[in-house]
Amino acid sequence: MVQYEKAKYYNYKEITELLHQWQEDHPDLFNVETFGKSYEGRDIWYTEITQQHTGNAEDKPAFYIDANLHAGEVTGSAVALYTIHYLLNEYGNDEFVTHLLDTRTFYIIPRISVDGSEEYLNTPHTPRSSTKVRPYFEEEDGILAEDLTGNGVITSMRVKAENGAWKKSEKDPRIMLRRGPADYKGEFYHVFTEGLVKDFNEEDPLFSGKTKYYLDINRNFPANWEQNDVSGNYPLSEPESRAVAEFLMEKKNVTGIISYHTAGGIILRPSAEKKDDDMNQDDLNMFKALAKRGEELTGYPSVSVFEGFNYQIPKKPLRGVFLEWTYEHLGIFNYTTELWDMAKSAGITKPLDNYARYWLDVSEEDQLKAFAWNDNELAGEGFKEWEKFDHPQLGEVEIGGWDLKYTRQNPPLKFLAGELHGNMLFTLEHAAASPLLQVTNTKVESLADDLYRVSVKVENTGYLPTYVSEKAKERQQVRDIQVILDGKGVDVVQGKAVQKIGHLDGYGKKPEASFLMAPNVLSTKTVSWVVKANGADKVNVKVTSCKAGNVSKEVKL
Repeated sequence: MVQYEKAKYYNYKEITELLHQWQEDHPDLFNVETFGKSYEGRDIWYTEITQQHTGNAEDKPAFYIDANLHAGEVTGSAVALYTIHYLLNEYGNDEFVTHLLDTRTFYIIPRISVDGSEEYLNTPHTPRSSTKVRPYFEEEDGILAEDLTGNGVITSMRVKAENGAWKKSEKDPRIMLRRGPADYKGEFYHVFTEGLVKDFNEEDPLFSGKTKYYLDINRNFPANWEQNDVSGNYPLSEPESRAVAEFLMEKKNVTGIISYHTAGGIILRPSAEKKDDDMNQDDLNMFKALAKRGEELTGYPSVSVFEGFNYQIPKKPLRGVFLEWTYEHLGIFNYTTELWDMAKSAGITKPLDNYARYWLDVSEEDQLKAFAWNDNELAGEGFKEWEKFDHPQLGEVEIGGWDLKYTRQNPPLKFLAGELHGNMLFTLEHAAASPLLQVTNTKVESLADDLYRVSVKVENTGYLPTYVSEKAKERQQVRDIQVILDGKGVDVVQGKAVQKIGHLDGYGKKPEASFLMAPNVLSTKTVSWVVKANGADKVNVKVTSCKAGNVSKEVKL
């Protein structure tokens, strides 16, 4: 039996065993099911966490968490599993957790790219998402990434060349610096990915590296999808992305999303395609308000993808991404958290306006800090020293470089635990912000023999409005709240048995400002009927909604 260890990267078999063990240990709180098959035919697991004795999962507002949309970003799975473990073990001990599982549902997918992650964890290779080989790969020239030294890591090769674009640092020969415009004397190098060259030509040795696993599931969602060599053949063409999309279309009660990625130590929010000024401002204010708490709990800054985390210059929309689809199409408040920041751990301050491009051109000063961190904190194990190697095609080269899997992309194990708790707390507080319906202030007035006026107050006690976002209303992803009166033998004399009451604001909605005092938002509505009891002594009032839960109240006549 697999025992849970919070500071560990779990493989597929371990995750599967762990989830089913938790189901056995916590039958009233936890359920695990498959919701799709991967490209290689593995089950993709989702978990449902709620106190079943206080209501069915679909009758409560829900929060969705996923991880490993990208295969190598295994820190996300660690945070997702830690969150499950925390919820299950703190229920009944922690008041906040108990309240959440009594009133809400969590859907948590610990790993989406299950095939790619197995390749990542068990071989030197680094697939982006799936293990599906990209089109025309076999026809292309270039370097096939391989672990030539047999040390379990694919690093880099440096080859002396008069026209090379790189040189060694004089302060630390492990560091490779870009050659300056006035550098004409000294040793210069080409720097390549470690591997073998397909269709090598000695007269034309300037070749680029390539990988066969380049498909990016996070470019395969319907929002502004654009066909290219990483995005799939059409929106949701891949079994993993299609399974996720169908799951969220079925689970209409989801009010918030966190998707875990690496790396950068930053909380990303929509939009991926437009400036903040072009977004709905009510939704933008809510995104910022929720993210502010995330910043406080995690220590990560928060930015929009388009304005603060865009690799492209000039900035262009990111096409087909999960973040954009779940907000623009479904109207759900969602964040992508880029876990772990090696630079921050090494004492490096990255410019917030250029977070995504930082690693493209790191200064010598910052590289020295990174190497000092590696030497002091990791006993030098994060960097493979440059060593001479007799390459079968290139002759004498040097092979070495960072073990990027567990330095820059994911934290070394000694740092993994530090990424778990704060990020988990952010998801709990985001889940607690959901709308939540209650039926209060029940009144019964006798009008005549066997004739009664019944009235109830329907209240949204949550932070978010019952429609969640303005985008959800625009996209018609939410229906009006319905209040239904039912009683065996009871006739409704006045008022409709089924009444639609629109939506109710949450207490987090900012009202329109007025002079000196802001008015309260509308979070309650009273509904009434006149009924003929025909000898019955009670009626039942049921309130249904897409996002705020379904509740019932028995009313004595």
